[in-house]
Parts: sequence; C-alpha cells; structure tokens
Amino acid sequence: MVGTSDTHVLWQLDTTYSLIDAKPNIQDIFKAIKNDKVIIKTQPLSNIKYFDFLMLNGPVIVVRGKSRQYWRALRQKVLNILI
Repeated sequence: MVGTSDTHVLWQLDTTYSLIDAKPNIQDIFKAIKNDKVIIKTQPLSNIKYFDFLMLNGPVIVVRGKSRQYWRALRQKVLNILI
C-alpha cells in the first residue's frame, strides 16, 4: 500500500491523502490506479483550523496597507475569542 499527500505544512499531514493498493514499484502502482484500486481519504478542516490557515497563509503580502504582523495579531485576537 502506498500513500500520497498534498501537504504544504506539517499540520496538514493526514487531512487528505490517497491510498493505492499496490506493491511499491512503478508498474504495480500504475496498474492499481488503472484498475481503480485507489481510495481517497479526507476529513474537512474545522472552522477554527480553516480560519487559522487563512490568517497564517492568506495575507502573505501587504493587503490594504496592513502588514503581516497586523494580520497575525488579528488572527490571535480572533482565536482567543473562538477558543
């Protein structure tokens, strides 16, 4: 069984991935995919996790004159209210 993931940061690991029922070689992996022996595993993010992701990764550049520090401080204020 081979698992793949589209993880960009470590906390995203294990939220969505594919399981391919095959021996660990390229020929068997392609054969398993062709024969539909793939299972997609996923679990949605909670609203808090999603908000946290957006606030940490969304405003990468300055938005409407606000710095990245501003967005991080706002994120912390909102998380303090939500949690």
